[in-house]
Amino acid sequence: QLALRTENWREALELAGKTGPRAQLAFAAARQEADAEQATKLEQEAVRADVGFSPAALSLAQRLRKAGHPKRAQALLMESYAKSPHPEVAAALLEN
Repeated sequence: QLALRTENWREALELAGKTGPRAQLAFAAARQEADAEQATKLEQEAVRADVGFSPAALSLAQRLRKAGHPKRAQALLMESYAKSPHPEVAAALLEN
């Protein structure tokens, strides 16, 4: 509870266990992370926890595109859209 109230998302993620809202907490922790590599790892964790969580899928896809992996980004977006259709994911799919 304290980690949530203080918005310490990384600690909240560690305390959440396997049944907690891992995708949302990992994504929130990624948003706070200053190190791009660590932020990418946290976004990957969020997507592994719930590929249909569109904010994480969109953010990770954008990182993948910037890193020169457009096919991986496209595949991620297609998987995310298949699990949980979202207009922003559809728009990102149409960009390429």
